[in-house]
Amino acid sequence: MSLHVVVVGHGMAGARFVEEVRRHDPAGERVRLTVLAAEPRPAYNRVLLPHLLSGALRDEDFAVSVVAGLPVVPAQEGGSQQNGSVLRHDAPVTLRVGTSVTSIDPSRKTLLLQRAVPGSARPGSAARSRPAATAAAGTAAPVTAPERLSYDILVLATGARPAIPPLDGLVAADDLPSGAGA
Repeated sequence: MSLHVVVVGHGMAGARFVEEVRRHDPAGERVRLTVLAAEPRPAYNRVLLPHLLSGALRDEDFAVSVVAGLPVVPAQEGGSQQNGSVLRHDAPVTLRVGTSVTSIDPSRKTLLLQRAVPGSARPGSAARSRPAATAAAGTAAPVTAPERLSYDILVLATGARPAIPPLDGLVAADDLPSGAGA
């Protein structure tokens, strides 16, 4: 029987963790991985974001075709059919994009999840990265009914929010993290 490891976050740390587990257990015989990513697409190289913002790269240049050595299956080919995973249904990793954890119950080893409705927000759109207060104002994508997910081991790899300096014209005042610019 394999352990069910759930990784919350598919940024650099979460993606690297999954790659290492797969390197030691490629077929998923000992560890069954589920990765939950709030963003509407698999991890991408965030170091290249300035090139995207400057126009040197296009949004298509960030398209991911392989995650942890596994091919990403386009939605039109049924990739999002299996529990929202963008990987093959028989892959030893389940990658659920557009899925947020709304609560954790460590005593029961369960998570409460909500998924964004597919196609309701364009990948790379500002709605997915705005603070919760802005999302609550109606700019976020519609979500599905809450779902519970059990785990044996939970890995939190959610990253951090940057400290944005209060410079005129950098961001709107209501987009600053609480306490910034005070």
